[in-house]
Amino acid sequence: MDALGRFFYRMGAGMFFLSVVLLVWRRNHYITFGVYIPTIKFSDLLLLGSLIFVCGALLLSHSLRDFLLKEWKAFSRWVFLWGAFICFFILGSFIGFLVFHVNFFSGSIEYIRLGIGLTEFFLIIIFGFHNDRYIRLIAYAFFSALLLIPFLFVSIATIFEWFAVVSPASYTLLGLQPSPLVLGSFLIIPATFLFAYVCADKTFKKYLALIGVTFFVALIIWTGSRSAWISSFIALLSIVLVHARQRAWSWVALIRGGFFIVLVFLFGFLILPAPARNTALVRIFPYLKVDVVVVDNNLVLPKESEFQHYLLSWTTWDFLRVSSPVVDLGFREDRGAIWMKYGWRFLENPLGVGPLYASILPEHNISKQGVNAHNLWLQVALSGGIGALIVFGYIIFEIGRRLWRLVWRYADDVLVLGLAGAFVGMLVNAIFMDTLDIRWFWIILGIITVIWENKKEEFFI
Repeated sequence: MDALGRFFYRMGAGMFFLSVVLLVWRRNHYITFGVYIPTIKFSDLLLLGSLIFVCGALLLSHSLRDFLLKEWKAFSRWVFLWGAFICFFILGSFIGFLVFHVNFFSGSIEYIRLGIGLTEFFLIIIFGFHNDRYIRLIAYAFFSALLLIPFLFVSIATIFEWFAVVSPASYTLLGLQPSPLVLGSFLIIPATFLFAYVCADKTFKKYLALIGVTFFVALIIWTGSRSAWISSFIALLSIVLVHARQRAWSWVALIRGGFFIVLVFLFGFLILPAPARNTALVRIFPYLKVDVVVVDNNLVLPKESEFQHYLLSWTTWDFLRVSSPVVDLGFREDRGAIWMKYGWRFLENPLGVGPLYASILPEHNISKQGVNAHNLWLQVALSGGIGALIVFGYIIFEIGRRLWRLVWRYADDVLVLGLAGAFVGMLVNAIFMDTLDIRWFWIILGIITVIWENKKEEFFI
């Protein structure tokens, strides 16, 4: 029975790895101008299978149970913290039921998504205990994003039809995710892991990694997600700073790293198709015109929009040269307005109203459609109140503190360096989007946690 239990354990670990690999493909549903019908994803099914196999392994294997009981002290801490976090969410839902008369069980799908994230967090800890090789394998699973690079070179007509959200004002890459915003968030992780190779590796791999980072940055720019642009830039910059600090703040490391960042963003922009470049510029200069228009629901591509991979279109370049376009990143009238209004709603409802806050609070003129808070911290506060916000803040602080200590000691480790960038990138991106249902956010937290548990004894020798 013990051997069968270990077989189940290995099967669960394999299915969990495949579920991370398939995070690159989250769009097996129909998309039309941002409206989609969600369905069960293959990565979700594999995660469920992994959980079932782990439960079977624990029932059948005495040695596995003994091993986890031995590590229960570290494990139980996170069970308690996340359990308290969920309790505050349930309290918020109860208040939403009492005050706003919302069906108490109407937020079930949101709790399922939260449960999926917590399942990923704990499974990576279970599979990663004293198994550094498996942890690295999970990190490498994010390189499945390499499958997206061909989008830079396939025909524009194919991209228009299947992999982009096209409107009279934009042409943003959807890829295999439910929205460009989600795709941009996902691409931050493989970009930071590869950039860690650029900074820390001393072999020819660093130059291959530099090419890969350039492609990933190009795809991030193509999403039109300004939050992903900012997050990826800060994430790469944080890797440079950590690497330079490890070398006693070497000016050479700082200048070289900064040069690489400028290089990947510049060439990442230039290798995009012309409509994609124009769309990126429109996200910064809203008064620019794009080369894609919609006439009677048909795409019309003007002749001047010949798809050059390495040069700016003359129409856009001339506009920038002869005019003075105003930069507008949309924070004041878009995100900023939403944050202000939801901030006031939190002060009015300090105990939260449950995860369906966006459909409960629109009556206060935030939005008739129920726009989300577009901020992780507001999402937590509005859902679970001040209690959930304090618990969640403490969890993020503890994980960040552990990562900081790992970085101080293992800054030359490519995985640790990449995790530092990914963690910073996720937190910056979380300023601009609700993140609790973003699967890779939980995986990054879990990887950092289990690496610390595996190496913490080295800090107390």
